[in-house]
Amino acid sequence: MNPLKVKDDYQKDKNPSPVGSDPEFVEPLQNLTVTAGRDVKLQCSVKHLGSYKVAWIYMERSAILTVQNHVITRNPRISVSHDQHHTWNLHISSIQESDRGGYMCQINTAAAKTRVGYISVVDRKR
Repeated sequence: MNPLKVKDDYQKDKNPSPVGSDPEFVEPLQNLTVTAGRDVKLQCSVKHLGSYKVAWIYMERSAILTVQNHVITRNPRISVSHDQHHTWNLHISSIQESDRGGYMCQINTAAAKTRVGYISVVDRKR
């Protein structure tokens, strides 16, 4: 699947990357298996972000969920937080079976850099 590109109006900021320091992911995203109804947090750690932006994308619907601290989706169970250093957290409250699938953390460099984590949802009755 080709990554979605976050629009250019999110691309530039006043804090450019240090010279020679392209943004990069610190670690891979986790794959999670969670019980329906629980709250979930996916973490995406990036260093040397500079003027670039981090977006969360739900791959099953090719839907941009968040860009930086802004929630794009109209799903009230989705939120985003940032630790003011290098970690962007996607929060999904009261997870449902329909939330299962791949979640992409994307840095909007010229050739988008991406990491994907998968969420499996199991029924509470099991």
